Amino acid sequence: MAGCTMTVCRCHLSFQPPEDVESWRPERDADPGPTIRAVALVGQDPTLCRAVRVPTGWSERGDLVNFYLERTPPLPWWRVGECWAGEFHPVVSVEP
Repeated sequence: MAGCTMTVCRCHLSFQPPEDVESWRPERDADPGPTIRAVALVGQDPTLCRAVRVPTGWSERGDLVNFYLERTPPLPWWRVGECWAGEFHPVVSVEP
């Protein structure tokens, strides 16, 4: 995405962080710490897909990924914002 001026990805989610909510860019921002336990890509329904903090990193959860939990290893923080199209997006906290 270097040099790209698109505001919406092929996955149909925005590359722009929200103005009124704290967000992070995992590919360049440090992990926000243990008080943040679940995040989702900006614009994504967290019931479908979100990243939940686990002892060994972040695990994807939600209706779209629950079937694959036993086959999906935890992600490092820097990959949490990556969509299916291989692009990176801002994430927001989606605490239950």
